[in-house]
Amino acid sequence: MQKIGEIGNNPQKPDSGEYWTGNHQEIFAEVIYLNKTAQSQTINVDIKAEAKKPENAKSPAQVAAPPKPTKKEEDKPKGKCYCYLQGIVDTACNGKGNAVTDKHFESLAKDIGVEAKVFKAVAIVESGGRKSFLTVNGEQKAKILYERHYMYRFLKKIKTQEELDKLKKNTPDLVHNIGTYKDKNAKYGSEKEQFEKLKKAKEIDNDSAIKSCSWGKFQVMGKYYNYLYGSPNEMEEAMNMCEVQHFAYFKVYLKDVTGASMIKAMKEKNWNKIAELYNGPDYAINKYHTKMKNQYEKL
Repeated sequence: MQKIGEIGNNPQKPDSGEYWTGNHQEIFAEVIYLNKTAQSQTINVDIKAEAKKPENAKSPAQVAAPPKPTKKEEDKPKGKCYCYLQGIVDTACNGKGNAVTDKHFESLAKDIGVEAKVFKAVAIVESGGRKSFLTVNGEQKAKILYERHYMYRFLKKIKTQEELDKLKKNTPDLVHNIGTYKDKNAKYGSEKEQFEKLKKAKEIDNDSAIKSCSWGKFQVMGKYYNYLYGSPNEMEEAMNMCEVQHFAYFKVYLKDVTGASMIKAMKEKNWNKIAELYNGPDYAINKYHTKMKNQYEKL
């Protein structure tokens, strides 16, 4: 396990497994991209000589009724559905999104051998027991938490130190080398204030801003967008649209990021270990382990 502030311990995946401490949850996940493709069929047509037709005669192709659409054409999504494109569902939502249900938790429980109630308890505590979306300026938006220290790290790759120092001085709530949770003089602000921070951060650098937020029901960091989406903008669109996309991050986080350590803790209902993996070694300050245990017993 790496120390606070270090970036992973796998040279092949240097960002894997990172977590931070403080008075809030941060969940990190890598998500595997599943792409649904369609194969085309080759049709061989024999062309034969035909008798010469009168000039005004219509060919069979001109008078024949148009072919009926195939089932695949009928099912083709009219609006983007990320779950359909990833092979999660067979029928597209046409951009309307889908909610996470008990079936999702039960399917995951069967898949990795952990009681479904454990997943639900963790999800409720980590999301604060609130809805996955907010209405911002009349639009549905996935809940986010903006992390200024992530913005600083991403900008460090594309900005000079002089530029970073200037941003840190002029906009410390957006760009800073110290996390908000570690700074007694800094505050995250309200849920809706996170979107104002994101908007302003995008003016500095769009992709870095999106990657610097944790997203949705399970608060997965946007930095892992490339495991499931083609761009940070696509990730943001999917998160704002569909709760099942939030669940996709959660599922892969459990299976591929934390792996055996988290699954073992969940199977044993070791709430202290679960809380530590989610929230870092200071998890007891906010009693995450107690909250998870109590929530489990209520379900």
